[in-house]
Amino acid sequence: MIHSKKLTLGICLVLLIILIVGYVIMTKTNGRNAQIKDTFNQTLKLYPTKNL
Repeated sequence: MIHSKKLTLGICLVLLIILIVGYVIMTKTNGRNAQIKDTFNQTLKLYPTKNL
């Protein structure tokens, strides 16, 4: 019984770590995409797009 509790606790801990790491990776990716969009919009403002 004690071994099954330790095993369950270990599995839950590993799953929690995986979820936290996945969240951190997704946050970094979204931040990078936002930065790319901002720099693209700043570059686009330099050129007139009225005739497009």
